[in-house]
Amino acid sequence: MGELGSPSIKDEMSPVPVAVPGLADVKELRVYGGFGVCAVLADGTLKCWGDFPCEASGDDSGWSDKPVVIDTLPQVRSRALGSSFGCALLEGGSVYCCGENQYGQLGNGGWESSWVPTEVRF
Repeated sequence: MGELGSPSIKDEMSPVPVAVPGLADVKELRVYGGFGVCAVLADGTLKCWGDFPCEASGDDSGWSDKPVVIDTLPQVRSRALGSSFGCALLEGGSVYCCGENQYGQLGNGGWESSWVPTEVRF
């Protein structure tokens, strides 16, 4: 639900392309596990919709039927999404990850999942 990024599409199917409202100057787009999408905008803003691994400020659901700003990750240069987690490379070189962590994929030295972006320690 929410994969098309448009609240006006009720059943998440459309035979034609659907414009995603609230997006401009997209420099990178990634699909998350087939259920969500994240876009990195030219100004470094990260917007996600559908089912995604990082919570937006004040919302821990990790789901939206329209693009929401993941403001806990400012100035994103690049984004990688796995089947149950995501990581972002920020301006300045730091890396933050969030989502499920059963195999240590968040790089935080533990096995606990985190929906709040956590810095990877090198």
